[in-house]
Amino acid sequence: MTPLEDWHDWLSSPQCLPVLEKAALYLMQLARRVGLPGELLPCRDPWALPQDEREECFRTVAHELWIFLRSRPPEWLRRLGALQGDVGNSRVFMQKIAQGFFNHLRDQARTLDRDPRRALYRRARQVLSQEHSIAYRATREGAFYSLDRSAKLSASMEGLREEGYASWESPLAVVGVQQLRQRNGLVELACFFWRQATQRLGKPCFVAVRELVHFIGCHYPDLSMPENVPLDAEGRTTGHDEERGIEIAWNGPGTDSAVVGNRIPLLAETLASSWSPRQRLVFVLTQGEGIHLKEVASRLGYSGPSGVKHLEKSVHESLRDFCLMWPGLSPPDLDMSLFEAFLLEVVEFCKKLH
Repeated sequence: MTPLEDWHDWLSSPQCLPVLEKAALYLMQLARRVGLPGELLPCRDPWALPQDEREECFRTVAHELWIFLRSRPPEWLRRLGALQGDVGNSRVFMQKIAQGFFNHLRDQARTLDRDPRRALYRRARQVLSQEHSIAYRATREGAFYSLDRSAKLSASMEGLREEGYASWESPLAVVGVQQLRQRNGLVELACFFWRQATQRLGKPCFVAVRELVHFIGCHYPDLSMPENVPLDAEGRTTGHDEERGIEIAWNGPGTDSAVVGNRIPLLAETLASSWSPRQRLVFVLTQGEGIHLKEVASRLGYSGPSGVKHLEKSVHESLRDFCLMWPGLSPPDLDMSLFEAFLLEVVEFCKKLH
């Protein structure tokens, strides 16, 4: 049996899910430490939830990890390494899985604010593909869903667009703006759209997830979504989805760090809030006031600078991981003026929280 066959056998085995649940816990800890945008995961802070909801969040993340691994190309799995021995007891194996998915999410985070439509489309596909009450199909023409499993794919929905989704019944009374960010709210909104669409088409059918996103964009203006779906010369949607190997409707990632510049105070607060009081104090003294480690150690009650080096290292690693997610704050598009402004803002928030 080849290493790739071993992987596929393991992903189909009952031993797989418990390992992925452990990986999900590690992933969420990592996401919280570096401030990964909550829109990319089923819940922002599972530790703030009641126990049953927290466990459900970890299970959902574990299933997303399974989908991610199952859709990886052979070369990616080979780089992760061959399965050896009792993988269920291997912490290193679990961390490799979580880190691989985290890197994938971090890449998405760089386009999230500049392309909210792309973020919503990905999120909708994730949610609808895992919802048992909904039939979901992924094709080379895109992702489709239906409340009727016996329905057929819709040949075209152009007639619906001619009427204009803005003139359809508003979903705001059913799903508020904040609920749209939640899994249940997105499912309810998808059902709301499907019922209106099939009523106008005169029959139950599978409707395109991208049309759901168009509909949402017309009724939730704060999302600032583009209205047109880009097509190639043959009339197909453009952009490639790594997760399922199908075509999706997106332009390439943005190229400007202006969005990050406008969010520097919020990003600085997010990072500073994730540190302990001692970490914040070390950052203020070393970065804000330029004090040598020996004096910092003395102020914090350490006998020598070696005692405070661990704190300084943890702060620098956290800063590095956080900046990797945002354009302009790290290579290859590092903007030094933006980065320096961010550091100053972090210092100020550390002082406020101290």
